[in-house]
Amino acid sequence: MKKNLFAILMIMLLMSAPGFTEKLATLPDLSKPTILAMDDTQFYVTEVASVYIYSLEDFKLKKKFGKQGEGPQEFKLMGEFGLMVMPQEDHLLINSIGRLSYFTKEGEYIKERNVKGAFTPGFHQPLGKGFVGLGNARDQDSQSFFTTINLYDENLKKTKEIYRQESFKGGRFEFPQPTPFFYAIENKIIMGGEKEFVINILDAEANKTHSIKRDYKRVKVTEQYKERVHHLFKTHPLYKQGYEQIKKMIKFPDYFPAILIHYVDNNKIYIVTYLEENEKYETFIYNTDGKFIKRVFLPIKYISVVQSNPLAFKDNKLYELIENEETEEWEMHAFPIE
Repeated sequence: MKKNLFAILMIMLLMSAPGFTEKLATLPDLSKPTILAMDDTQFYVTEVASVYIYSLEDFKLKKKFGKQGEGPQEFKLMGEFGLMVMPQEDHLLINSIGRLSYFTKEGEYIKERNVKGAFTPGFHQPLGKGFVGLGNARDQDSQSFFTTINLYDENLKKTKEIYRQESFKGGRFEFPQPTPFFYAIENKIIMGGEKEFVINILDAEANKTHSIKRDYKRVKVTEQYKERVHHLFKTHPLYKQGYEQIKKMIKFPDYFPAILIHYVDNNKIYIVTYLEENEKYETFIYNTDGKFIKRVFLPIKYISVVQSNPLAFKDNKLYELIENEETEEWEMHAFPIE
């Protein structure tokens, strides 16, 4: 009896410890998931060119669909990456290179639309009658390449460039760069991409309504980080053959960008920084009106120096897919953000 009581107390202690994530289910169908998305009743996982639909009630697999290619109902990717599922109110919007695909919430095909001139995933999101999405631009004279965020009309024709970030100049690229990521929520664009602590909120016409700014001491880029980046390019199947050339092109800044990435859910913005303590990442939470809520540290796990485990924020919880190192099976975990 004493041993059982001791075991129970130890479990309770572990569950109350900072950084504990609750295991919700084992997902044996997955082998190398990349993206996690959620709505009120289901969650969606991408793995290369496949989409898995699971129930949030019992975590059972409901359907798997998708394959790599350029034909009808197929997805074109960059290696293993580029497929993104965006649950809408009554359908799924799926981005891949040069294409937007529409499926029902049950995974049944509806239609697809080609995006002209796209050679990377555009991550197009509905905004008003049109879309907001990623694009690319090039300056021939300076040999510069840019990542852009643009407005598109209902026919996916670009109507306005609203953001431009230089990603490659004169044969060099800075690593890491600020993440030019954005969310289209209730006819607002919530957009990052600055080196300092800034998140801009724009209306549906891309007029800035307000910004979230914070005085922030940026984290210094360490030698350990540089070594991890070189290891990634040296060993990754997509880059290792060109590593000798790539290492000459990498330029490290003295400091990381203030913001690593941001996520949006239920009118809350979760702004993750590069500051890591006890295997948890500093996260600032604001509402979409710009009001500060709190600062927390969240147990976000990284597969590599640039890729986190698939994760999503939903109803004040961090959901994360974590591989069990003993069983080599992927599990769904949750962490309450109190």
